[in-house]
Amino acid sequence: MRANGLPGATADVIAETAEGASIASTRISFEGGSMTADALFAIPAAALNRVARFRIGGSPSAGGVWLWDDTARRPHVGLADARDEAQPLLSEHYYVRKALQPYAQLTEKKLSDLLDSPIDAIILGDRGTIEEDIRDKLTAWIDKGGVLIRFAGPRLAAQDDSFTPVPLRPTSRSLGSSLSWETPQRIAQFDNNSPFVGIPRPTDTAVRQQVLANPSADLESMTWARLEDGTPLVTARRIGRGELILFHVTADPDWSDLPYTGAFVEMLRRSVVSGGERSGAAALGTEGTLAPTRVLDGYGVLQPPQSTATPIEAAAFLTTRPAPTTPPGLYAGPGGERALNAGAPAPQIVETWPGVAKVTEQEAVVERAGLGGWMIALALSIVALDLIVALAFAGRLPRLGRQSAGALAIFFLAGALLNGQPAAAQSSDQLAREAAAHLRFAYVKTGDRNLDETTAAGLFGLSYQLGARTSVEPDQPHGVDLSRDSLELYPMIYYAVPRNAQALPPAAVAKVNAYLRAGGAFVVDTRDAAPGRDVSQNLSTLLAGIDAPPLQPAPPNHVLTKSYYLIRSFPGRLNGRLWIESGAADRDTRRGDGVSGLFIGGSDWAGAWAIDRNGKPLRTMDGGENSREMAYRFGINLVMYILTGNYKEDQVHIPDLLDRLGTSRDKAD
Repeated sequence: MRANGLPGATADVIAETAEGASIASTRISFEGGSMTADALFAIPAAALNRVARFRIGGSPSAGGVWLWDDTARRPHVGLADARDEAQPLLSEHYYVRKALQPYAQLTEKKLSDLLDSPIDAIILGDRGTIEEDIRDKLTAWIDKGGVLIRFAGPRLAAQDDSFTPVPLRPTSRSLGSSLSWETPQRIAQFDNNSPFVGIPRPTDTAVRQQVLANPSADLESMTWARLEDGTPLVTARRIGRGELILFHVTADPDWSDLPYTGAFVEMLRRSVVSGGERSGAAALGTEGTLAPTRVLDGYGVLQPPQSTATPIEAAAFLTTRPAPTTPPGLYAGPGGERALNAGAPAPQIVETWPGVAKVTEQEAVVERAGLGGWMIALALSIVALDLIVALAFAGRLPRLGRQSAGALAIFFLAGALLNGQPAAAQSSDQLAREAAAHLRFAYVKTGDRNLDETTAAGLFGLSYQLGARTSVEPDQPHGVDLSRDSLELYPMIYYAVPRNAQALPPAAVAKVNAYLRAGGAFVVDTRDAAPGRDVSQNLSTLLAGIDAPPLQPAPPNHVLTKSYYLIRSFPGRLNGRLWIESGAADRDTRRGDGVSGLFIGGSDWAGAWAIDRNGKPLRTMDGGENSREMAYRFGINLVMYILTGNYKEDQVHIPDLLDRLGTSRDKAD
C-alpha cells in the first residue's frame, strides 16, 4: 500500500474469515519514507486455514482487500501412527516431517483418529495390511477429496495388500546388493503430464530397492515418476475426488537417497494438494477456465458477479489484470478456487520460514467421560427410591418411619452412584495402573484354563530367574484380552497358541498391529515343534492380518545369542528354530535399530520356564535340568534383547579389534 508520502505513516491490517469475523490484527508502520511494510500476525495453526482475506482498517475499497485462495492456505497433513523415536534420524517419518513442516500443518495421530479429523492428506509409512473397517473408511474419505500417500517397505512387500494404486508383485526388487546383478537406478525425467513436471531431476539419487508393479494396461497413465529403466517410482489412482498415491520406496533413506534431496520436498508438496478438484495438469492450475463466483465491489465487499464478468483461461490467470470484464474476486475452476486481487503488485512469496519463526500447533483437547454406568445407576436408584417411598406411605414398612425410609433411600442412591462404573472397566483400568507402576510381562488369555495357568507360571518362572540373575525385576505377569485391554504398557506379550485355535478377531489384530508399531514384542508359541517342522502349518491363518515384514530363522550370530548369555540355540521343552523379522537378522538390509518385534516358534518355552509358588518346575524336560537351564538362558537373552535392543551387537567386532590390538603390539615390539 502507499504511505501517501507521510513519514511514519501507520495502518491497521486485519485477518478475516470468509464470514467477515476478525481472527487477528496488527499495526504496520512505514519507516523512513518506505513504500512497503511487513505485517506480522500471531495466528494459531488451527485457525490459519480459516483466513480468507486481509483488510486494511479504515479503507473501505477493493484496493484495501487482499483475498486468499486455495493456493495460499497451508494443507493439513496427518502422519499416521507416527511416534517419537529415541533415535529420530532412524524414524521413517523423520524426513517426511522435515520436508513438510515449513509448508503444512502437521498432526500425528493413529490412522483411525486422523480419519475423524478435518484433514487434507494422510501419510502412511510402511504398513503391510490395513484392516477392513479402516479400509472402508479410507475409501470413503479419499472419495470425498482426501489424499492418502503410502510408502513402501519390507512389510508392504511381504503382504498381499490390494489397497494400492496398482497391483504389486509379492516381493521387492533389490538393486546393487551382493545378490543382485543389477546396479542402483537413477530417477528419470518427469513426464509433461505428471504433477511433478518442472521439478529438477535429482541426477545423483540412487534407488537401491523398490516394490514392483504388475504390468497392466493403465500402468502408464497411473505413473507419476519412474526410474531410468522405466519401472514406476510413484504411482497414483484417482478415487472420486481424491487420490491414492504410492511411493515405491521407503520414506527413509533405507531403499533410496530420495529423502536427502530437494526433489523429495517438492514431490511431497505437490502430492498433498493433489486431492479435491485437482489432478494431473489441473493441480498446477493450467487446465480449463476459471469462472467468477464472487467479485469485489468498490467498497471491498464480495458480491455475486455481474453478467459482464467473463471466465479466465487458467493458463493466463497469473498475468490477468482486473478489468470491467475480469473484476477482482474469487474464480473457480478445475484447479480449485483462485483469487484475482485489485492490487497490481503480487505479494512476495516466502518459500521457507525464517529461522526465528515458529508455527505453534494448537489443538483443542477434548476429554470425554463415559456416563453410561452413572446413568444406569441413577435410573435404578430412582426406581428403588420410588419403591421404598411407596411402601413406606402404604404402611408396608411398619418398622421404618418415613424419615428413616427417606434416609435409607438416599443412602441407597449414594451407594449406587459411587459404584456406577462397570466392573469390567474397573478391572481393565486396574491392570493398566499396575502395568504402569511396575515392569511386568503379559500373556494372551485363550480361554483354555490349563494352558493359561501354565503360561502364567512360565512367565512367573522367567521373571523369578531374571530377578535372581539380573537387575531386571519384573512383577507378577498379567493375562490380557487382545481385543479389549491396553497392550502398550507391556514390553513383551506371550501368546501360547491353543489347539484348534481360530484366527484372531479383527479388533485383536488391530490392537496387536498398533502394539507392534509402538515398539512392543509379540512372542507366538505354537508348542508343536517337531523334526522337519518348526511351527504350526496353519500359522498364516492364525495370524492373518498381522502387519509384519518377511520372517526368517534367527541366524547363529544374531544378537539374541549374546545379549546376556552366550548361547547357540533357542530351546524350550521342544527344540525348534526361532523365527524373527528378516530386517532384524541382516545387518546390511535392516531398517531403524534392527530390533525385531515379532518372535515365532513352537518350542513351548513357557512350559520349560513354568514353576509353582514354591519354585518347583511344573513340567518335565527331556534333557533334564540342564535343558531347563538352557531354556532359562534363552528367556533371559530374549528379555534383554527386547529391553535393550542391539547394543550387544558391537561384540561382533571384538575379534577384529583384538587382532588390530595384537598387530599394533607386535609392531611396537
